[in-house]
Amino acid sequence: MAMMVVVWFFARRMNNAGIVDIWWSFGFTPVALFYGIFGSGHIVRNALIAAMVFAWSFRLGMHLYKRVCRITRRRTHAIPCCERNSRSTRG
Repeated sequence: MAMMVVVWFFARRMNNAGIVDIWWSFGFTPVALFYGIFGSGHIVRNALIAAMVFAWSFRLGMHLYKRVCRITRRRTHAIPCCERNSRSTRG
């Protein structure tokens, strides 16, 4: 939860809420790893589920990253979405 609060403040500063979606999708991996290691059940099954969640999370996160960057670049005239100042320079 603390990670998402930090990401939200960062997104507000950049004026780009799409970044929150990217980090939200990547946030499933540490949770799955935690429950895979410390959860009850067979270790192989836990590892398999954690691997599937990682694959899904990574795929979704990369898709959202590409989409958010493409939309941000269109809106701000080729300013990368990861750059600190993502506002348009039109005046």
